Amino acid sequence: MEFNELQIPPPKYWQQFEDLCLGLFRNIWGDQTAQKNGRTGQPQNGTDIWGNESGSFVGVQCKGKDVGLGSTLAEQELRSEIEKAKSFNPSLATWTLATTAPKDARIEEVARQITIEHRTTGLFEVRVLGWEDITSLMSQYPEVIEQFYPDLAPNTRIALARISKALEKPTPNLTEAIQVARAAATSDLQKFQNTQGGIKALHLNLEIDRKDERQPVSYSDVSVALRSGQTFLLEAEPGAGKSTTLIQLTASILAESDDCIAAIVLLPELGQMRHDLIDEMTELSLSARSISAVQLR
Repeated sequence: MEFNELQIPPPKYWQQFEDLCLGLFRNIWGDQTAQKNGRTGQPQNGTDIWGNESGSFVGVQCKGKDVGLGSTLAEQELRSEIEKAKSFNPSLATWTLATTAPKDARIEEVARQITIEHRTTGLFEVRVLGWEDITSLMSQYPEVIEQFYPDLAPNTRIALARISKALEKPTPNLTEAIQVARAAATSDLQKFQNTQGGIKALHLNLEIDRKDERQPVSYSDVSVALRSGQTFLLEAEPGAGKSTTLIQLTASILAESDDCIAAIVLLPELGQMRHDLIDEMTELSLSARSISAVQLR
């Protein structure tokens, strides 16, 4: 199945959507020097991103919408942003409003009508791209998919397919290690559930560092990202509850899946591993001490 045939969720935070649009339009315009317009808090004249296409200045306004709540782009919003973009200097040849909202034939018609009006006064062409349009354009640029949806990128999907095929027939040692880990899972989970209520209820306020900006992230977001193959480094002060947080995240993942094993490797032992990590973990797991699994089903 091709990328644009999948149901791709839009970014949850507007900063992420803006970063996505910047990466996409750098490729569309063929201008890798395209950039965001100023910094947060500064007037942007209805233009979040600007660049150069065929010798002319072009701009994009990014408008995130909560699709889950049925939010759509209103005509007045479009006209308001267009009025702001008229003050962008130098004048733009093309101005695009990119939104996470669904495609809307009525809004697209308004954009075409305004474009015709602008031609008589020498103003910019107006375009509106809904989320379906954006994902369709993204499918033409694998490097953009690789950056923002790495688990769906063509190269990554090919690699994952090869790994899956290789794991269809696990080695005897790995099979035995999985059985040992699952056998220890019930005991591990029981120990976790028997801990004091305060520890069970512990929840750190998780944040992700993105280009010198901290963005809040939920346990659910991290769970989804981990299941898709992304990697996280959890940092906090001593005693803040990092270990408990990792166990809670593991529990939330395993609650939704019966084909996962949680592996906990002590740092001193990790530093002593000299061979293939999976092989080392397989050998250690036979003792059921260096690797701990949590199984919720």
